[in-house]
Amino acid sequence: MRIAIKNGTIVDGTGKPAYRGDLLIDGGLICQAGGTVSGKVDETVDATGLLVTPGFIDIHRHCDIQPLINPRFGEIEGRQGITTVVAGNCGLANVPFTEQSGDDVLALVRPCLGPVTRRTTFPSYQAYIEALSKGGLSLEFGFLAGTGAIKSAVKGFSKEPFSEQELKRAVAFMHEAMDSGALGASMGIMYPPERYNCIDDYVALLRPVAEAGRIVSCHMRGESDSLVSSVAEAIEIARRTGVRFNISHFKSNGKRNWRKKIFEAVSLIDQARTNGIIMTCDFYPYAGGSTTLQSLIPPDCFMENTEATCTFLASKKGVERLRESITQRFPKWDNMVLGIGWDRVIISYIPVPEYASLAGMDFSRAAKMTGMDEAMLLATLFVKAHGDVGIVIMSMDPEDVAFVATLPYSSVISDSLYPTSGHPHPRLYGSFPAFLRTYVCEKHLLSLPEAIAKMTDMNAEKMGLSDRGTLEVGKRADVNVFALDAFHDLATYRDPCRLAEGLTLSLVGGEVVVRNDVWQESRKGSLVLAQSKA
Repeated sequence: MRIAIKNGTIVDGTGKPAYRGDLLIDGGLICQAGGTVSGKVDETVDATGLLVTPGFIDIHRHCDIQPLINPRFGEIEGRQGITTVVAGNCGLANVPFTEQSGDDVLALVRPCLGPVTRRTTFPSYQAYIEALSKGGLSLEFGFLAGTGAIKSAVKGFSKEPFSEQELKRAVAFMHEAMDSGALGASMGIMYPPERYNCIDDYVALLRPVAEAGRIVSCHMRGESDSLVSSVAEAIEIARRTGVRFNISHFKSNGKRNWRKKIFEAVSLIDQARTNGIIMTCDFYPYAGGSTTLQSLIPPDCFMENTEATCTFLASKKGVERLRESITQRFPKWDNMVLGIGWDRVIISYIPVPEYASLAGMDFSRAAKMTGMDEAMLLATLFVKAHGDVGIVIMSMDPEDVAFVATLPYSSVISDSLYPTSGHPHPRLYGSFPAFLRTYVCEKHLLSLPEAIAKMTDMNAEKMGLSDRGTLEVGKRADVNVFALDAFHDLATYRDPCRLAEGLTLSLVGGEVVVRNDVWQESRKGSLVLAQSKA
């Protein structure tokens, strides 16, 4: 099908100045960019007064199981102009899953991935790929190999270090992931059981990624009081493994660290880059984050697995220890409650009918509503939901976020979580238009070409996707058309489930997936797999 998009302002994703001209698409590829298109076409789109950009690439979504369970997967994404997504982030994934993984993994990932059951987990990457390929995809879909999922498949939630044989099994899983086309690997050092890993573990585990020339995205050990030491640890892992290294959702949490530690952390990254280490980062355009309730449990209150932790927190002794520990600082663990306060921790998802009405409330208000103190409420929710609770944490300073947004090596992501109910973070519905609105239209911190590059070519380059991300001849025809002043995010913290609006047209591989804010329920997307080195 030949489509001509005429008279638009082309922002091609390279960061170069915008220019007026036409775009010609044929057979799913761009065959002319600029100038005037002539000759016969199947459809002409008048883009006068509109921007024409590459489709947006979100390299950090937790949509791992969504194509398998949600027939409307792609609508939330497509309405934001997202044409390619990458799952398997933060070390959290539904593959590989073995009997060793068990219910602990399900409880850990559900607040992020959604209603994961053993029917939506897979023992191998090939089995996962086959499942994704069966029903057709509404957009382009790639994945990373989660090191947390791999460790769980080998050792469960054990705090013990890898044995020699276990590490060999873990490395074998990573080799399989690279051979199967994973775009890279992801780490989640903050979460159990990865938090018990040491650098030597990663040197071995990431060797297949380095050999394949792919990227590692890392949810660091800490993003609050331990931000600087966590960045130093990340740099050391990158140095010793030789991988291309990307820090996920780079930020500084906790009031005492605002407008201070982010500069110290960036100084370390800049020095590493000067020394030849390939280090980048990504961020989302909000001052609040979202995660699982498990991240609030102090290390001395988290037992060998979720079941044991529930048993402990259901006891008087457990609650008393939690009440004491939640007021203390721990080495290599960030106490978010101590850093920002209970009133900035919002319950976003709780699958227990008895407490479902608490979704959307901060912990202080919810505690008053239930007649408990905050520590007792934390223990109660964790036990009742077996750890399966999602939270939004208002943990960042907007000036710090803006500083990260202007770094020359930072790119835009959403870090979208997919809870089954409750109040998700608004980034699920609005990250990409929110970025343009905030940093181009309101704050004027970035030029339009710079901003578009952060959502397109920079993310394509990180994932090794040379066939997309810019509007150049021969590239995939993943294209958006919209008016900048009409393209809006509508999702808020109070009302988060509102679709973005103002997207005139979005194409995936030359096929229309959104037209005038109407999602077309297309199944023209495909699985995005890395190619092995020649």
